[in-house]
Order: sequence, then structure tokens, then C-alpha cells
Amino acid sequence: PQTFNLDENMRHKSIRRMWLPAMAMLVVASQAAWSAEKVPSERLLPPNTYAYLSIPNVPELKSRFNQTQYGKLREDDAFEDFFEDVAKKIEEFSGQVEEKVGLKLDDLLAVPAGELSIAVVQPQGKSIGGVAILDFGKNEESVNKVLDSAAKAAEEDGAKKSEKEIDGTKVIVFDFPKEEADDDGNADDEKKEDGDAKAAAPGRQMVYFIRDSHLVVGTDVAVIESVLERCDGKNSQTLAANTAFAYIQENSRSGSAQPALTWFVNPLDLLRAVIAMSSEANPQAAMVLGFLPALGVN
Repeated sequence: PQTFNLDENMRHKSIRRMWLPAMAMLVVASQAAWSAEKVPSERLLPPNTYAYLSIPNVPELKSRFNQTQYGKLREDDAFEDFFEDVAKKIEEFSGQVEEKVGLKLDDLLAVPAGELSIAVVQPQGKSIGGVAILDFGKNEESVNKVLDSAAKAAEEDGAKKSEKEIDGTKVIVFDFPKEEADDDGNADDEKKEDGDAKAAAPGRQMVYFIRDSHLVVGTDVAVIESVLERCDGKNSQTLAANTAFAYIQENSRSGSAQPALTWFVNPLDLLRAVIAMSSEANPQAAMVLGFLPALGVN
């Protein structure tokens, strides 16, 4: 300011002109970094998650396995013939995979670039369902080939494809034909013309979306919605906040190293959810819950 001989007011204006754009750039950069933060799957899943398996970093798991005694067996000359036979079988299987998927087995196994997790969940007020979350990194081309193959197989199975937008994300839905069930609840794909009473069973769904570098596949729209509403990482109702999960996670960690594998099962609540689903068709199934406390199961 002294060099340019500006008065106080002009100095303030000059400083504002220089610093405001710079501050704006910093804010934008910080927002971009925040939005690019990868939210772990335990914060993407609803609190009612009854079974959960996660590999936090698939490439790291492969590297760490190669350092174990089992991984080092491949370097042992005594097992050379054995692993040559295994390689031949894998090559044969790889050809079958490439024929169906369009990718060799090695390319398919290289798709996971970060976390891979699967879970059985129950969104609030909905039925239980399954979901898989994959961080594919820069392997989107390979993922698209797999999805194209899956879509072709689904359409050959009679599924109808549709698209919908949820929270600004395009979601692909495959609705499979409904199976017809007779009075005993047995599925019967063939249409009967004898006038017997039949009930239509709900059709299956396969639903998925791609967001950033993540592929999320679920068994119905409700499951997918439960993940989408947690994608920003700000939702407090998650598996990570589940009291039982948090307690087990805290007390089972060894040191500060990232675990190679995380798993969690809540068998009782899973049983309750399954019984609740089947109680409409079979009311006697609900009686099972009454026996559990007498058996000491709580």
C-alpha cells in the first residue's frame, strides 16, 4: 500500500479485490474435496442392518494376503505342479466368464479398486432386502460391460427395464415377471384354466445406480433409496451409529491398522424380520417369537 501510495479506503478496496476471489476459490476447492470424500459403507447403510460383510480395501487385502504364509505357498517349489494345474483350470473358467460377461477373469477381479461390501438390511417400514456396494475407481468401462451382460440376461428372463430419478441420481430398475402361486403358496409359472383360486406373488426386482466411482446394487427400490439418502455422509441413522455394531467394532479392533475384513451379524433381529414377513402367509410362524425368551434368546 505504501508503494502505490493508496489512501486507506482504496487500500481496503484493493485488498478486497485481491482476496475475495482467492477466498472464493478456496471455498469451492474445500467443498469439492468434501463432496469427493468417500463415505464408508457402514455410514451408507441403515441402522437395521442384520448381516454385513465388508472388505475396506480390496487391492490392499490382496497385497496383505500375499504376505501371509498361505500367500507365500505359491513361491514354494514343492507346490509348483499343483499351482500349474490350478492355473489351467482358472484359464478354462476365465474363457467361460469372458464369453458370458465380455471380460477375462483377471480383468473382472481387478474391478474393485476400494471397498466392497454386501449387506442384508431393512429400511424403515419396509421388508428386508440385500444390497452390494462397490468402489470401482477408474474401472467404469469394465463395470459397464458387466452391467450390460446382466441387463441382457435379465431381459432374456422376461424382466422389464425402467429408469427413475431419486435425489438427482439415475436409478435403473429391472422388474421380473410375477410368479403365480396356488392356494398352498406354491409357485406356478404355467397359467391354469380350471378356475382354481390363485394369488399373485410379488415380482422380483434388480435395482442399481452409479454415483461417482461407486456401483450400488439392491434387491428393490426401497433398499436403494435407503443408501441414496445417506450418500452425503451426514445422515445420523446408519449402521455405524447402531449401538451393537459400534460396541463390537470398538472392542474388536487390534491396534490402529485398518482391518482387512469386517463382518457383523444380528441373527435374532434377522429372524424376527423373516418371521414378520412370513407371518401374513403363515400366522403360526409368529408363535416362534414367543418361545425365544423362554429359551434364553434375547
